Amino acid sequence: MKIFSYTFLFLILLLNYLSANDKESNFYFIENKGQWNNEVRYLFKSVNYYAWITDFGVVFDYFENEMDDYVGNVIKMKFNNTNAIINFQSKNESNTYYNYFIGDDWAINVRKYEEVIVKNIYKGIDIRYYADKQTKNLRYDFEISPFANPNDINFTIEGANYITNNDGELELIINNKSYKHTNLFAYQNIENDVNKIECRFDLTCLNTEMPKQVRHDRANLLVVEITHPM
Repeated sequence: MKIFSYTFLFLILLLNYLSANDKESNFYFIENKGQWNNEVRYLFKSVNYYAWITDFGVVFDYFENEMDDYVGNVIKMKFNNTNAIINFQSKNESNTYYNYFIGDDWAINVRKYEEVIVKNIYKGIDIRYYADKQTKNLRYDFEISPFANPNDINFTIEGANYITNNDGELELIINNKSYKHTNLFAYQNIENDVNKIECRFDLTCLNTEMPKQVRHDRANLLVVEITHPM
């Protein structure tokens, strides 16, 4: 009976640990070591959506509980005309790791990180993915090196209609639900002086949009920040 009691207690503690660990995994980027589709590089878990970071962009998987039934929507953000060779870098590794059982195999020592950077997605342009410190929603920055062309950045939205609303936000609409890409902000830090750069979403053609800058100092780094809140 003691053996059974100890075993039962161990299982309870283990399940509580796994549950806490799963909550802790939110707002981090979990690497893919074969436990998911090969297109996936990292998974970011927010409260009401998952963001799958892929070679081609981001797949947003939204879900909510309606009358004890989960309802979901999937929207793809696909970057167009990217470089053939891009490099993913992860930063600020957590001490936590995961092991996934996949059929007859395992994905072991799966790590999670605070940031993911996609290097050179366009010539001289990187994307930095991270969690907003206050809202814990996904943020993504375009870091544009000196003399790189910010107009190279453009992406296609698949799975939803879209508008730019009166607040200048990119609003995606699907099944009477609205999801926004907001807080569009471009700036340059030159000699410790932060200069705001005029910037907007430019709906240049059907299903394509880009953060459109107006004028900046091409000899210095330009950063364009966007938040994806619910």
